This record gives sequence, structure tokens and C-alpha cells, in this order.
Amino acid sequence: MVRIQLATGYLDVKEGTAFPLTFQVGDIRDISQRKGSFSKTITLVGSKNNNDLLNHYYDVNIQAGTFDINAVTTCSVIQDGIPVMEDASLQLTSIKKVQITGSYEEHVEYEVLVKESKADFFTAINNLELTDIDFSDLNHTYDAFNVTNRFSNTVVDGFKYMLPGSGDTFYSTQEFKPAIFAKTYFDRIFQGAGFTYSWPTLSADKFDRLVIPYNGDTDDFDYADYTVKANKTATTYTGTFFAGHAEMLNPQTVTGWTELEDPQNIFTPATGIYSTPFNISSNNAQQYDYSVSLQYEIRLVNSSGVTLYSGYNGFATPTFFQPQILLTQNGVVCYTTNLYTNPAPLNNSAGVIYAVQSPTTLANGTTTILSQTVTCNMALTAQNLPQLSQGRVAIKVPKAFYTQPNQTTYSPAWRTGSAAGPVCASGDIKIQFVITNIDISITPSNNIIAIGGTIDVNDYVPKKIKQNDFIKAIFNMYNMYAEIDKAQPNQLNLIHRDDYYDSGAEVDWTYKLAKDQEQSLSFLPELTNKKVILTYKADTDSPNVTYTTATNQIYGQVEVVFDNEYVKDISTKDILFSPTPIIKTPFGAYTPMIAGQAPKTNIRILYDSTADIGLTSCSPYHIYDYGTTGMSGVTTYPYVGHFDNPLNPTWDLNYSVCSFYYYQPASLTDNNLYNRYWRRTMGQINNGKMLTAYFDLKDNDIQALKLNDKIRIDNSWWNINRVIDYDANANKLTQVELISVDDEINFMPFANPFGTPGVGLPNISAIQQVANNTVVKTKSMNSNVLNHGGMGGEVLKRGNVVPGGLKVLMATDGYSVEDDGIYTDNLVVRNKINGIPVSPAYYSYVALLTQSGVADPTADVKDNSFGDIQWIRTGAGNYEGLILNWDNGYILDSELFVTINNTQYDGVISAQYIPANNSIYVTTSQIGVGYVDNYLVFTSIEIRYYKP
Repeated sequence: MVRIQLATGYLDVKEGTAFPLTFQVGDIRDISQRKGSFSKTITLVGSKNNNDLLNHYYDVNIQAGTFDINAVTTCSVIQDGIPVMEDASLQLTSIKKVQITGSYEEHVEYEVLVKESKADFFTAINNLELTDIDFSDLNHTYDAFNVTNRFSNTVVDGFKYMLPGSGDTFYSTQEFKPAIFAKTYFDRIFQGAGFTYSWPTLSADKFDRLVIPYNGDTDDFDYADYTVKANKTATTYTGTFFAGHAEMLNPQTVTGWTELEDPQNIFTPATGIYSTPFNISSNNAQQYDYSVSLQYEIRLVNSSGVTLYSGYNGFATPTFFQPQILLTQNGVVCYTTNLYTNPAPLNNSAGVIYAVQSPTTLANGTTTILSQTVTCNMALTAQNLPQLSQGRVAIKVPKAFYTQPNQTTYSPAWRTGSAAGPVCASGDIKIQFVITNIDISITPSNNIIAIGGTIDVNDYVPKKIKQNDFIKAIFNMYNMYAEIDKAQPNQLNLIHRDDYYDSGAEVDWTYKLAKDQEQSLSFLPELTNKKVILTYKADTDSPNVTYTTATNQIYGQVEVVFDNEYVKDISTKDILFSPTPIIKTPFGAYTPMIAGQAPKTNIRILYDSTADIGLTSCSPYHIYDYGTTGMSGVTTYPYVGHFDNPLNPTWDLNYSVCSFYYYQPASLTDNNLYNRYWRRTMGQINNGKMLTAYFDLKDNDIQALKLNDKIRIDNSWWNINRVIDYDANANKLTQVELISVDDEINFMPFANPFGTPGVGLPNISAIQQVANNTVVKTKSMNSNVLNHGGMGGEVLKRGNVVPGGLKVLMATDGYSVEDDGIYTDNLVVRNKINGIPVSPAYYSYVALLTQSGVADPTADVKDNSFGDIQWIRTGAGNYEGLILNWDNGYILDSELFVTINNTQYDGVISAQYIPANNSIYVTTSQIGVGYVDNYLVFTSIEIRYYKP
């Protein structure tokens, strides 16, 4: 008898009802799949016990109960008192009901499925993406200092910064994006699903060293995210006072705001302090835009008990007031603006004052002299607020001195009796500034680069990547199996396929084999394919396209060829990630070939060496926030790539040795994904057999069954591929698929055209240069790709027929070769043929220009068939290159081309030929400023003159 045990009781299973259970951990037919144990549909009768436990879901009037169809329900399958499947999940899929009478419990059947509970993990994350994970706890200040300071981050920190590819020694901070560790993703995915995992070999597998670099487009920076809006109502400020005068001498800071909007938490409403989130440059017209909408009144309060008169030397002279809004920092006025809307000049002198005029007589009590609503817009720049940290809104209403035409300035006073009477006592006259309502809005200008602000790490998570695809990709990389922990049902124990089967117990099934039933013995290659390619996913970036064009392979793939000649198909098993070649920078660093600011690639995964070897030394390079502000002369970097060491690797994240690399390693390694985790699986397929037979398995056999058991049948040993439809509710034979054990099979052969860098490649540096130029977005127009050929039909392109034994280099399509040679649609030769120089079609001058202070530019000439050029400074940001020793006739302006590389992120560098002076003119300017020096910093210039 079989029953399904829930936490609330036992479900009845009708005697004789089919209860088919399939047990498996994978399927040799598809090595990329990871499967779990499950049942087919099981039908349960509508007994009172089942109805109660399943919440009477056949009743449309039911409202609530103990069984939740939307929640995971844990169960065990009990056969004759023995658990044959524990910590499983029960899913109620349908209810069938026929109601003949008014009874609710007639002719009810339930259909359920039982699944291994690890399926619950993938069910929990099935519709979730990586962007559903919150990484806001990793947010941090973003500038060159903090970028370099986090070069040494490890998995403990959750993320790090890595060096992107570069064609020079200068980086913008914007080229650096946070790379989150793969284990950080892994941990948070499990945590979000309510699961834990055990991976005993995680460190040895270097999984805690793997990072996921940013792969998106240019930042979609939303300046509205840094907008602050606040409001304050019903506030009165009373000015200072003394005999005869009423003045507000000091700014009165507005505090006690009501915050309306502040997503970045950069405004303190209690104090009115706005903390600027970014560093800004006045030279680049960057600013913080303050908008203040103010409804206010200015009042004069006469508490003397009599009418007061404003005058000087017996003349009636009104008092003038200047209401202002100010931005202050630490009590220092940073910016000020007047508030009145219709000012009138007091006189015609050069020092005209605009102000609010009071009456010349003031009755006892309160008199309003101005009432209005006005909006003031103020631009806070780095010059206004040099420290760039905190700003406050303040109010100031000073009394304006009265100025007689062409005379000195006088200060009228409030007097009693008449304009010539005695001044009133101290405190008899006061000024009040009454705020009815004030609103402020503060927003960074849209030309600010988010340097110095808080970076939101959530913005740098790869988009449209499902969490379950991410987990499966890791499982496939490491050929990993997952089992439910018997003591902890919400924990998955992760183990490599080889370790899994090696740790299995020996179990004798010799006498359980039903020898009178049909047995089928198949060879595993016939169940798979002639070839299996284990690879990363192809990508469209230049380094990968260049490699694939040159080799007809994906970078780092392995192609396994089985011995069986009757099977011709090819099966490609690619994973979620794409491969990333490595490049050597001009300053000696080895970096992934990723364009830092806007990679626009498929998701990548790379090895970070920091925790093993620390930072790596290199020649100086620079990271600038803007202009030359940032980190200069940096001489260390975190090595990140697919090798653990770029020159002498001992571990490789690729599946196999590549046909070539974009630099020259000193040595290579076979310690890669294929040899570490897939070699024995491929060997088992190549040499193995599958036995499909029937066995007499009892409930105690199923209870004790472990899917990594080594099954003995007579004198042969087998692994379990699948136990198919074991019927826990019937006494009958069970079909089982067994595969022969691998027994530490030797290395499998695999296709690899060369195995060492550069073999068969006449000019690997040309390929390196072409691919790297695209990555670092240089101005070079060189789009030539020099590909490789080889022996016996190694060709560049497709559709060619090359008989064996010929030595050919192919750069064409659809051609039948009959002899040794180079085959191409257009042969372009540079430099020499058989040692004889080839004359180019143009004269060339290539140099790196550098200029500092008021000195003339200096040129580091790399190539020159054009003639000598003398560089001089003619003014700030203006330089002239005098062409000397030119004896090749008159220069035709239409045949001369000048190209210069703009290395400044906040400026413009241009160059042109001036025929009248026979000179090359170069200018450098800073945006918002004009011509400036010091902007030529190893700036490449190329001059080509095509021969007429």
C-alpha cells in the first residue's frame, strides 16, 4: 500500500492505482541537462480524508483551508511503511467531479504530481531575472580615487573594478563599471528562493574568483533621480533693530522643511542642507539649478504708539529695502538674487539701487509694504561654491541707504513728530519677512558626469538574464550535479559529476535482473552525436568576430570527436556566457578586450586574480574624472581574464587551448574546463554502452537507492542513468537504464588546429591591432584583418575545396584549390616582397604630440616618409607644424589628409593643413573656456600625402 504523507496527514492512494516514479540526476543523451526525480500524473480518490486534506477544492464555494494550491507543499511517498521518496513536493494539478445528487463528495478525483524538491528551487526563480536582485548595499562614491581603491576588492566585498581594454595610457573614470562577483549573484539567488547550498570544492574550483563585468550600453543616467523638492509654509522672520532703524542685517537660514522628493537622500529637511552629489567643473558649464518659488510679504511693525516719519536732516526721505534669497554654505554667501518684480531706480547716478520703497509716514501698528509671489532661478557653480559640499537657502532683507543725486549716501531714520523730529527708541520699529509658502527644487544640470556621486550598482547588472539560466550555466561550466540534503530539505548539495559517481556505493543487482525480459545494449555515441562542441556562446564584438572569422571556431571552445564513424551529426553545447579574449595594453597591463564605457556585449564571466596574487605591476597610466583631475601615474592594476596568469597560466576558464591569442603568452595550460570537469564524461560516451533492462526492485531497494550507486551485474559495473516509472502501488518489474562506468578514462582527443599561439598565423600582431582598435574606439581607420591558413585545407572562409597535403593560405570563398599558394580576391602587400621594400602609395608622418605650460610641442615620431616637421607654440592652445625639407613638388591640398586623436574628455583637439603657410595647424580647446594649453598628451597625429 502506498500513501502520500503531508504535514497535516496522509493522502489515500487507491489500491491498484498507477503510481509511477522516475529517478534520475541527469541524462547521458543530453549532457547539458540536469534533471530531477519526478512522478507522472497520480490520481487520488475523493475520500473524506483526501477531501479534508486537499481543502475540498472541488467545491466552488470553498473560501479557505489548510491546503494552499499556490504554495509549495512538502510530502513524502510511503510504500508499505517505507519512505521511497522523501522531501518531495506535491502539486495539485486538477480536480475532476461528477455531481449526481446534492452531495458534494460524490465522484471526485484529484490529479497530483510529485517532484523532487530541488525542482522547487528552479520553480521559485523561474520567472526572475538578475535585475530582480537588490545590490543597493554595494552602492558607493564614484570617482577615480574610489575606482582604484576598489581594484583590490574580493568576493568578500561583493564587487570590484577591473581595467578595461585600452589603446593608450589614459582612461576616463566613466570607462570603469562595477563588476559583481558571480558568487554574489549565486548567493543572493539562493537566498531569494529560500534555499542554501553546499559546494565543498568551491574555492578549489575558483568560483569565488569569478566576476561578471558590465556588458551594457552607455549609462542611462537619470538626472531626475537627484532632484530634491521641499516645501515650507507660515514662517515669520523679524529683523534686528536699534534706535531709529529696522534692518535684517544677517541672512536667516530657512529650516524645518517638509521634504517632497529626495530619492538619493541628499537633502536634510530639518537643517535645509543640500549635499551636492557630484563634483562639477565651472569650465564645462556644469551647475546645480536651484528654483525657489516664494509667496511672501514684507511688513514694518511700528510699536511706538505714535506715527513715525522717515527722514534725514529734516527732509522726508523714504526707506528702501532690498529683499534677497541667498545660497549659503557655512555662513558664507555663495549666490544671491533680488526678489521684487518691478524695481524703480532711486536716481540717475552710476550706483543706481533697486529696492522696495516704504511710505514716508508709518502709522502705529503693522503695515505691509510688499506682498507678492515670485520665482527665482539660481545657478550654483563650482565658482559660487568652491568647496562643493553643502548649500542652504537663506533670506535677507537689508535696508538700502538713500542716495541723493550726485551726492553722498545718507541713512534715513524713523522719527517722531516729523521728519526733523527725534529718532524713535530702539525696538519701536521692526521689519518682518513673512513667508506664506516657499517651494524649492534642486536639480543637477544635464551635462554633469556622475563623478563624485553615489553610484547605483543595480544599474550595472546584466539585463534580460534569467536567474535559472545563470544557475544552469554555472552547473554546466563545472559539470555539476545537485542533490537535496537529507537533513536540510532546503539545501542543495553541489558536486562535480566525476566526484558524484566516484563516491557512489557498490550495489549488487545481479539477481534482480529479469533475464527473461528483453534487454537492449546500445553504444553511447549512437545515442549522442559524432562530435560534441563544448563552448561559450558566440558574440558580435570585434575580438570574437575576428577570431571566429580566422578559425571558424568560437574562442576557447573544445570540439570532441567520438570514434564511431557511423554517427555524423554535431551537437553544440553552449552556455549562457560569451568568451573574452585578452589584450596587452601600451603600458604593459593584460586586460580583457572589453570597451569599458559601453561594451554592448553578451554577458561575460572572468577570473579575478586579486585574492591570489594581489595587484599586478605595470607602467604608469592615468584615470581622470574630468580634465586632468583624478588619479595620475597609477602603476598597479587587478588582472582579470580567462587565465589565472596571462603569461604563465596554470588554470584556464576556457574549455580548451585557443588557436591563437591576441598577445604572446610564455606558456599555456591544459588545466581548463574540459580537462577538469568534462574529460571523463566525454570518455564515458566514447567508450561506453547503455544497458536497458527490467529489474525486480522492491520498496527497500528504492529507499536505499542513490543515483550514484555503482551497480554490479555479474562481472560488469554500471552507473544509473534513469529508473523509469517505478510503480509504488504495484508489484511489477521496473525498467532501468544503466551506463557503463568510466573507470578514469584517459584524455579524449579533441580538435584543436594549432594549440600554441601564432602557429600558422603570419602576423598575429595585425589581428591583435584590428580587434583592439574597435574595443578601445580609437580613430584608426585600419580595418584590414590578416587571417591564417594551414596545412591540408586550413582556410579562412567557407565553401572551398582543398585537397590534403597542399600548403595554402585562403582568403576567399567557393574556390577549388589544385596547388600550393595564396588565394585571395585582392592581394595587398605591405613593406617588402622577397626582402625588397614595397613603395606605398603615399608619404606618411605618424607621431605622438605632447605639450605642457607655454613650451613648444614635442613629437615622438613613429614613422616618417613625409619629411621633417618643426612644431612651435603660437599662442594658448594654438600650434604650428612647419614642414621642412620638402622636395617632392607642390603639395596638392586635395591629396593631403591629417588625422589627430582627441584624448581629452572635456575638450576638442583639431588639426588641418594650411596651404598658404605650408604648415599643419593644431588647436586645443576646453569646452566652455576656449583655447587652452596642456591638452596634447601623447596625442597621436597622422599625415598622409597621396602621390599625384
